Amino acid sequence: MSSERMTPTILPTKAAMTQTEQAPLLSKHILHVWDTELTATESELLLAYQLLAPAEQQKANRFVIAIIRQRYILATAFLRRILSHYLECAPQDVCFRWGVYGKPYLADDTNIQFNLSHSHDRALVVLTRDQEVGIDIERYVARHLDVLSLADRFFSREESCALLTLPAEDRLIAFYRLWTRKEAFIKATGQGLSFGLNNFTVSFQRDDWDCLLSVEDSAKLARRWALGPILQVEPDYTAAVSTQGVIQAVHYNRVK
Repeated sequence: MSSERMTPTILPTKAAMTQTEQAPLLSKHILHVWDTELTATESELLLAYQLLAPAEQQKANRFVIAIIRQRYILATAFLRRILSHYLECAPQDVCFRWGVYGKPYLADDTNIQFNLSHSHDRALVVLTRDQEVGIDIERYVARHLDVLSLADRFFSREESCALLTLPAEDRLIAFYRLWTRKEAFIKATGQGLSFGLNNFTVSFQRDDWDCLLSVEDSAKLARRWALGPILQVEPDYTAAVSTQGVIQAVHYNRVK
Protein backbone atom coordinates (compact mmCIF):
# COMPACT_ATOMS: atom_id res chain seq x y z
CA MET A 1 0.00 0.00 0.00
CA SER A 2 1.43 3.36 -0.99
CA SER A 3 2.30 5.87 1.73
CA GLU A 4 2.73 8.76 -0.74
CA ARG A 5 1.08 12.08 0.08
CA MET A 6 -0.48 14.06 -2.75
CA THR A 7 -2.39 17.34 -2.87
CA PRO A 8 -5.56 16.62 -4.84
CA THR A 9 -7.31 18.90 -7.26
CA ILE A 10 -10.62 20.23 -5.90
CA LEU A 11 -13.24 20.59 -8.60
CA PRO A 12 -16.40 22.26 -7.23
CA THR A 13 -19.54 22.10 -9.32
CA LYS A 14 -23.26 22.49 -8.90
CA ALA A 15 -25.57 19.85 -10.29
CA ALA A 16 -29.26 19.14 -10.34
CA MET A 17 -29.52 15.40 -10.96
CA THR A 18 -32.07 13.94 -13.32
CA GLN A 19 -32.65 10.33 -14.27
CA THR A 20 -31.27 10.99 -17.77
CA GLU A 21 -27.87 12.27 -16.67
CA GLN A 22 -24.86 10.10 -17.43
CA ALA A 23 -23.02 8.89 -14.35
CA PRO A 24 -19.75 10.84 -13.92
CA LEU A 25 -16.49 8.95 -14.33
CA LEU A 26 -15.31 7.41 -11.09
CA SER A 27 -11.91 5.81 -10.57
CA LYS A 28 -9.39 4.88 -7.91
CA HIS A 29 -7.74 7.86 -6.18
CA ILE A 30 -10.67 10.06 -7.28
CA LEU A 31 -13.38 11.06 -4.80
CA HIS A 32 -16.85 12.24 -5.74
CA VAL A 33 -18.61 14.15 -2.96
CA TRP A 34 -22.33 14.93 -3.25
CA ASP A 35 -23.98 17.50 -0.97
CA THR A 36 -27.72 18.10 -0.58
CA GLU A 37 -30.27 19.79 1.66
CA LEU A 38 -32.64 17.52 3.58
CA THR A 39 -35.82 19.52 3.07
CA ALA A 40 -38.84 18.53 1.01
CA THR A 41 -42.52 19.10 0.39
CA GLU A 42 -44.97 16.41 1.48
CA SER A 43 -45.18 15.02 -2.04
CA GLU A 44 -41.39 14.97 -2.40
CA LEU A 45 -41.08 13.19 0.94
CA LEU A 46 -43.58 10.55 -0.18
CA LEU A 47 -41.64 9.97 -3.39
CA ALA A 48 -38.41 9.63 -1.40
CA TYR A 49 -40.09 7.15 0.98
CA GLN A 50 -41.10 5.00 -1.99
CA LEU A 51 -37.44 4.64 -3.01
CA LEU A 52 -36.57 2.96 0.29
CA ALA A 53 -36.33 -0.79 0.81
CA PRO A 54 -38.97 -2.35 3.12
CA ALA A 55 -36.50 -2.59 6.01
CA GLU A 56 -35.57 1.09 5.56
CA GLN A 57 -39.24 2.06 5.50
CA GLN A 58 -39.80 0.11 8.71
CA LYS A 59 -36.87 1.90 10.32
CA ALA A 60 -38.27 5.26 9.22
CA ASN A 61 -41.66 4.39 10.69
CA ARG A 62 -40.06 3.76 14.08
CA PHE A 63 -38.84 7.34 14.41
CA VAL A 64 -41.26 9.17 16.71
CA ILE A 65 -40.01 12.70 15.97
CA ALA A 66 -41.20 13.81 12.55
CA ILE A 67 -38.16 15.88 11.57
CA ILE A 68 -35.79 13.02 12.39
CA ARG A 69 -37.93 10.62 10.37
CA GLN A 70 -37.97 13.06 7.44
CA ARG A 71 -34.20 13.54 7.46
CA TYR A 72 -33.60 9.79 7.58
CA ILE A 73 -35.93 9.21 4.62
CA LEU A 74 -34.42 12.00 2.54
CA ALA A 75 -30.80 11.04 3.32
CA THR A 76 -31.39 7.37 2.53
CA ALA A 77 -33.24 8.18 -0.69
CA PHE A 78 -30.44 10.60 -1.63
CA LEU A 79 -27.86 7.84 -1.19
CA ARG A 80 -29.91 5.49 -3.37
CA ARG A 81 -30.31 8.13 -6.07
CA ILE A 82 -26.58 8.84 -6.15
CA LEU A 83 -25.60 5.17 -6.27
CA SER A 84 -28.18 4.44 -8.96
CA HIS A 85 -26.44 6.86 -11.32
CA TYR A 86 -23.13 5.06 -10.97
CA LEU A 87 -24.71 1.61 -11.13
CA GLU A 88 -27.09 2.58 -13.95
CA CYS A 89 -30.10 1.09 -12.23
CA ALA A 90 -33.23 2.30 -10.46
CA PRO A 91 -32.72 3.64 -6.92
CA GLN A 92 -35.05 0.94 -5.59
CA ASP A 93 -32.80 -1.75 -7.08
CA VAL A 94 -29.66 -0.77 -5.14
CA CYS A 95 -28.88 -3.56 -2.67
CA PHE A 96 -26.60 -3.40 0.34
CA ARG A 97 -24.65 -5.72 2.58
CA TRP A 98 -23.03 -4.80 5.90
CA GLY A 99 -19.57 -5.42 7.27
CA VAL A 100 -18.79 -6.97 10.64
CA TYR A 101 -18.99 -3.58 12.36
CA GLY A 102 -22.05 -2.38 10.44
CA LYS A 103 -20.48 -0.40 7.59
CA PRO A 104 -22.66 -0.61 4.45
CA TYR A 105 -21.31 -1.86 1.13
CA LEU A 106 -22.92 -2.62 -2.20
CA ALA A 107 -24.20 -6.19 -2.28
CA ASP A 108 -22.84 -7.09 -5.71
CA ASP A 109 -19.19 -7.42 -6.74
CA THR A 110 -18.76 -3.80 -7.82
CA ASN A 111 -15.59 -2.06 -6.72
CA ILE A 112 -17.45 1.13 -5.85
CA GLN A 113 -16.94 2.22 -2.24
CA PHE A 114 -19.22 4.81 -0.64
CA ASN A 115 -20.22 6.42 2.61
CA LEU A 116 -23.08 8.63 3.85
CA SER A 117 -23.30 11.19 6.62
CA HIS A 118 -26.06 13.62 7.54
CA SER A 119 -26.52 16.26 10.20
CA HIS A 120 -29.59 18.45 10.70
CA ASP A 121 -30.68 19.51 7.19
CA ARG A 122 -27.59 18.55 5.15
CA ALA A 123 -26.28 15.24 3.84
CA LEU A 124 -23.04 14.19 2.17
CA VAL A 125 -22.25 11.10 0.11
CA VAL A 126 -18.72 10.18 -0.98
CA LEU A 127 -17.77 7.59 -3.59
CA THR A 128 -14.55 6.14 -4.98
CA ARG A 129 -13.30 2.83 -6.37
CA ASP A 130 -11.12 0.15 -4.76
CA GLN A 131 -10.43 2.26 -1.64
CA GLU A 132 -12.19 2.26 1.70
CA VAL A 133 -13.76 5.65 2.31
CA GLY A 134 -15.55 7.49 5.12
CA ILE A 135 -17.23 10.88 5.46
CA ASP A 136 -18.73 12.94 8.28
CA ILE A 137 -20.59 16.23 8.54
CA GLU A 138 -21.67 18.05 11.69
CA ARG A 139 -23.45 21.32 12.33
CA TYR A 140 -21.97 23.71 14.88
CA VAL A 141 -24.44 23.45 17.76
CA ALA A 142 -24.39 23.13 21.54
CA ARG A 143 -22.54 26.39 22.15
CA HIS A 144 -22.14 25.54 25.83
CA LEU A 145 -20.73 22.07 25.21
CA ASP A 146 -17.98 21.10 27.65
CA VAL A 147 -15.52 20.29 24.92
CA LEU A 148 -12.53 19.88 27.23
CA SER A 149 -14.24 17.17 29.28
CA LEU A 150 -15.40 15.35 26.15
CA ALA A 151 -11.95 15.57 24.58
CA ASP A 152 -10.30 14.34 27.75
CA ARG A 153 -12.66 11.37 27.82
CA PHE A 154 -12.67 10.36 24.15
CA PHE A 155 -9.76 11.97 22.28
CA SER A 156 -6.04 11.30 22.28
CA ARG A 157 -3.80 13.09 24.79
CA GLU A 158 -2.27 15.19 22.00
CA GLU A 159 -5.68 16.36 20.80
CA SER A 160 -6.85 17.23 24.31
CA CYS A 161 -3.68 19.22 24.96
CA ALA A 162 -4.05 21.08 21.65
CA LEU A 163 -7.60 22.12 22.57
CA LEU A 164 -6.47 23.26 26.00
CA THR A 165 -3.97 25.71 24.46
CA LEU A 166 -6.70 27.54 22.53
CA PRO A 167 -8.67 30.56 23.76
CA ALA A 168 -12.02 29.45 25.16
CA GLU A 169 -13.95 31.06 22.29
CA ASP A 170 -12.05 29.00 19.69
CA ARG A 171 -12.45 25.60 21.28
CA LEU A 172 -15.93 24.72 20.01
CA ILE A 173 -15.03 25.02 16.32
CA ALA A 174 -11.76 23.16 16.89
CA PHE A 175 -13.64 20.40 18.73
CA TYR A 176 -16.08 19.90 15.84
CA ARG A 177 -13.22 19.85 13.36
CA LEU A 178 -11.53 17.15 15.41
CA TRP A 179 -14.77 15.20 15.76
CA THR A 180 -15.65 15.15 12.06
CA ARG A 181 -12.12 14.21 11.06
CA LYS A 182 -12.00 11.41 13.59
CA GLU A 183 -15.45 10.16 12.57
CA ALA A 184 -14.51 10.19 8.89
CA PHE A 185 -11.42 8.11 9.60
CA ILE A 186 -13.06 5.45 11.77
CA LYS A 187 -15.89 5.16 9.22
CA ALA A 188 -13.30 4.64 6.49
CA THR A 189 -11.65 1.84 8.46
CA GLY A 190 -14.99 0.03 8.62
CA GLN A 191 -14.57 -0.50 12.37
CA GLY A 192 -16.44 2.54 13.62
CA LEU A 193 -16.17 3.41 17.30
CA SER A 194 -14.69 -0.02 18.04
CA PHE A 195 -11.45 1.30 16.55
CA GLY A 196 -11.10 3.62 19.54
CA LEU A 197 -11.23 7.41 19.22
CA ASN A 198 -8.15 7.76 21.42
CA ASN A 199 -6.19 5.25 19.33
CA PHE A 200 -5.16 7.85 16.74
CA THR A 201 -4.49 11.58 16.49
CA VAL A 202 -5.72 14.14 13.96
CA SER A 203 -5.11 17.84 13.43
CA PHE A 204 -7.84 20.48 13.53
CA GLN A 205 -5.46 23.13 12.18
CA ARG A 206 -4.46 21.64 8.84
CA ASP A 207 -6.67 22.09 5.79
CA ASP A 208 -4.86 19.66 3.50
CA TRP A 209 -5.12 15.86 3.22
CA ASP A 210 -2.49 15.10 5.86
CA CYS A 211 -4.71 15.68 8.92
CA LEU A 212 -4.14 12.15 10.23
CA LEU A 213 -1.02 12.55 12.36
CA SER A 214 -0.63 9.11 13.90
CA VAL A 215 -2.37 5.75 14.24
CA GLU A 216 -1.45 3.67 17.28
CA ASP A 217 1.38 6.19 17.87
CA SER A 218 2.75 5.53 14.38
CA ALA A 219 3.13 8.28 11.78
CA LYS A 220 4.00 5.59 9.23
CA LEU A 221 0.59 3.94 9.65
CA ALA A 222 -1.08 7.34 9.33
CA ARG A 223 0.56 7.92 5.95
CA ARG A 224 -1.38 4.96 4.56
CA TRP A 225 -4.52 7.09 4.75
CA ALA A 226 -5.64 10.46 3.43
CA LEU A 227 -7.78 12.62 5.73
CA GLY A 228 -8.88 16.18 5.23
CA PRO A 229 -11.72 18.70 5.45
CA ILE A 230 -14.43 19.42 2.89
CA LEU A 231 -14.25 23.19 2.80
CA GLN A 232 -17.18 23.79 0.42
CA VAL A 233 -19.93 22.91 2.93
CA GLU A 234 -22.27 25.54 4.38
CA PRO A 235 -20.62 27.97 6.88
CA ASP A 236 -22.42 26.58 9.94
CA TYR A 237 -21.22 23.05 9.18
CA THR A 238 -17.89 21.28 9.19
CA ALA A 239 -17.11 18.10 7.29
CA ALA A 240 -14.25 15.72 6.57
CA VAL A 241 -13.47 12.75 4.36
CA SER A 242 -10.92 9.95 4.65
CA THR A 243 -9.79 7.22 2.31
CA GLN A 244 -7.25 4.43 2.22
CA GLY A 245 -4.31 5.46 0.07
CA VAL A 246 -3.81 8.49 -2.16
CA ILE A 247 -6.29 11.17 -3.28
CA GLN A 248 -5.56 12.78 -6.65
CA ALA A 249 -8.75 14.78 -7.08
CA VAL A 250 -12.03 15.53 -5.34
CA HIS A 251 -15.14 16.36 -7.37
CA TYR A 252 -17.63 18.27 -5.23
CA ASN A 253 -21.26 18.51 -6.34
CA ARG A 254 -24.12 20.32 -4.65
CA VAL A 255 -27.45 18.85 -5.61
CA LYS A 256 -30.91 20.40 -5.30
